[in-house]
Amino acid sequence: MRLGVGIVSAALMFASAPQALADSAGGTGDTDQAAAAARIVRQIEHVAPDAAGSTRIPVQQAAEQITAQGRSVSIGIPADDAGQVQLRRSGTGPDRRLSVALPSNGAPHPATVARNGTATYQNTAKATDLAVESFDRSVRITTVLRDNSAPSEFAYPVDVPAGGRLALAKGGGIVVLDARGTPRGGFSAPWAKDATGRSVPTHYKVRGDTVVQVVPHDRSNAYPVVADPWLWIDLIDHADWEWSSDFSGWTLMVTPTGWARANAGGYLVGSAGWDELYDKYKDRGLNTNLGSMRNQYICHQQFVALYSPNKPTWNLDEWRPDVGYWETVNQKCNPGGGPGEW
Repeated sequence: MRLGVGIVSAALMFASAPQALADSAGGTGDTDQAAAAARIVRQIEHVAPDAAGSTRIPVQQAAEQITAQGRSVSIGIPADDAGQVQLRRSGTGPDRRLSVALPSNGAPHPATVARNGTATYQNTAKATDLAVESFDRSVRITTVLRDNSAPSEFAYPVDVPAGGRLALAKGGGIVVLDARGTPRGGFSAPWAKDATGRSVPTHYKVRGDTVVQVVPHDRSNAYPVVADPWLWIDLIDHADWEWSSDFSGWTLMVTPTGWARANAGGYLVGSAGWDELYDKYKDRGLNTNLGSMRNQYICHQQFVALYSPNKPTWNLDEWRPDVGYWETVNQKCNPGGGPGEW
């Protein structure tokens, strides 16, 4: 009997109306740390892009680290901005982790946890605050530029696997590759918005093992400007088996995460997604005709995600023949007949 069990989803972010925020622009005048943390949270929530399905999770605060446990990702947040944000896959599947240091001017700034669980770090650089938010399967690190005296570049050193590297991904994100070139996590495409909700041009640069977000100042910016790296590990949300009476065979209906969809067109991301899918479902029925199933999955990541980005599930048919990858692509991910997937 086939079992379909939900595993992983990625989503995080809130939205609010795009009017200018009338909060105090400075952090140096805030004597109440809790009030300052609340201000930072309001500034972020005021302009952050929406992602449906986001679920904030509670944090546990200790002397050295703030922790949170999502459905399949364990999150560690440093007690001050000299530490690292850590994501680690928990439960089934291979051990995978992503550790990213926060931008810092050298002097540690202790975290103040806001009432909603956001860890805030005040005055981490001139006219700059930081925040780290924990969600059920992902993390958002947010920089708040209070005025135009703040820096315009923010460096995030990454613990890259031995022999691996950082690579720019399609759409402007960053992928962390291991020594074999397999993606092990990354940053989604960057965004930045000013206090009116207007998009501010921003991009990532790679300097060795460091991701640098560039947020240029402009006289048209209404401050504070909020900018966001969004960290990901998993590519598979969940999958369910369905029996097809027309073909007398099983179909694995895969729901990819937002990270997978954001990396449409990537063969390496498709290969990594298949590895993750197999690790999670090899004991749940994914053990037949694996060559064809793999080709179908990578084809969906590389082409269906690109041409049909809103397709709810990527359907892998166990009964389709293994004709090789490029012939699978030529038949629009459906080798052996039937309508193509795009």
